[in-house]
Amino acid sequence: MSREEDEERLSSVLRQHKREYERLQQAFRAANLAARRATDVIAARRRAELLAGGDPAAGHLKTAAEGDLTAASAGITDALRRTARTMAQVCPRHDTTTSLCRGGDSGDSAGHT
Repeated sequence: MSREEDEERLSSVLRQHKREYERLQQAFRAANLAARRATDVIAARRRAELLAGGDPAAGHLKTAAEGDLTAASAGITDALRRTARTMAQVCPRHDTTTSLCRGGDSGDSAGHT
């Protein structure tokens, strides 16, 4: 495989990881926003119930909904962390390979003459 092919393959992998990272980052932002909205809606409902004379002990519903939202957010956060780790592993390899390929021209030609 030639140096240009290696560089193009590594660049392609890097672009793919960047796109995946951006997609996951957008999904995380959307989930975070949805969680905030859901929390606000639940709080507004609870407030309305209490003002209407509702049972103060009925707060367990709010806790259950927040637990579901927390679990969803945790899943997205884990996916983002995995992607970030993968990118952190791929980027140094890409940089090393690229520098070796660029620096390897003089070494390869000297070794084959």
